[in-house]
Amino acid sequence: MMDEIPEANERAWNQGAEEVTDGQVDSDAEVKAIGDWYRNKLKEGNEESAPATQIEPSQALLDARQAWDASQGIASPHYDPTKDGIAAAADYANKSSNYYHKKFLPAQILNANLISGEFEHTSKEAVADFKGKVPDLASNGVQDLFKFYTKHITA
Repeated sequence: MMDEIPEANERAWNQGAEEVTDGQVDSDAEVKAIGDWYRNKLKEGNEESAPATQIEPSQALLDARQAWDASQGIASPHYDPTKDGIAAAADYANKSSNYYHKKFLPAQILNANLISGEFEHTSKEAVADFKGKVPDLASNGVQDLFKFYTKHITA
C-alpha cells in the first residue's frame, strides 16, 4: 500500500498513523485507512481557488481587434517577373514605397493599439483578482526603509 501513495515519505506516513490509528500500524485495514487519509489530504491541498475574475473587454479593445483582423489580408506588393526587368524593378520599387506608407505602417499602428488594449484588459483582471493589502506608501515606515536601503546602495 505504501508504494501506492504518491510521494509518500516517513513524516507523512507517521502523521497519518497518528491521526488514523493508535500510532501502531498492525493491519492491512489500518494501512488502507492511512492511504485514504493521505489521498484526502492531497485533495484538500489541491482544491481550486476562486475562479479568475472575468471583465468584459472595452469597446476600444473590441474595435482594435476588429481593425487588426481586417488588416491581416494585406499582402506585400506583387512582383511580375514577365515584364521587362528594369521596368518591373522600378514598378516594384514604386509599389513597395506605396505599400510601406499606406499599408505596412498603419498595420503596425493597429498592432500596437491591439497589444496595448490587451495589456490594459489583462492588467484590470489581475488587479481585480489581487488578494492582499496595498501598503500605504506615504507612511513613515516605508520612508524609513527607503532611507535605510538607499544608504546601502552603491553605484
